[in-house]
Amino acid sequence: MNNIQNNPNSLTDLFQKYSSCTDKEHAHCYGRFYERWSSSINPLENILEIGCNLFGGGSLLAISERFPSSTMIGLDLTFSELVDEVSERPNIRLFDGNAYQRDTVERFRQTYTLLFDLVIDDCLHGVDDQYQAFLLWNEIVSSHGLYVIEDVNDLDGLSRRLANHTDTWEIMLGDARRDGNVCQSDSVLIGLRRCQ
Repeated sequence: MNNIQNNPNSLTDLFQKYSSCTDKEHAHCYGRFYERWSSSINPLENILEIGCNLFGGGSLLAISERFPSSTMIGLDLTFSELVDEVSERPNIRLFDGNAYQRDTVERFRQTYTLLFDLVIDDCLHGVDDQYQAFLLWNEIVSSHGLYVIEDVNDLDGLSRRLANHTDTWEIMLGDARRDGNVCQSDSVLIGLRRCQ
């Protein structure tokens, strides 16, 4: 059974529930893209969010509540802004490190030897940073997994860089602005799914 059935609340609903500590829905309207894209991942067991501290960890709470049988790992330089509930959630783990350094990736892979069904890059939002993170972290995505880059400010620039990988990755666009939503100008995500 696909664990997407475990919680009847959608990610849109859960991102709203935790809106005091995440901007994924009220500012960016990302919930429906995550629902659509994650629905084909079966099983969805291991999830990594790179850059989870800034707003308090609400996305960790929402995603771990939506997929309660999964393991959710948050990676950041510090965890000083996280709300207390994050550390109380049994399926959330935290890992500290600089996402743009190879030694962090190596330490992470020594700690977590498994592959991830969903990797979310919500770290720095410059095109060079987003592409560098993809190059460093895409190796841990499972064969049926998804790598998501949030808050894409330079869609053309990032798309040009990712075009070098279309033989191994299918690129999907999630642009909440096109649906007439009142979202921030950077409310664009790119989903990358391994080609089968």
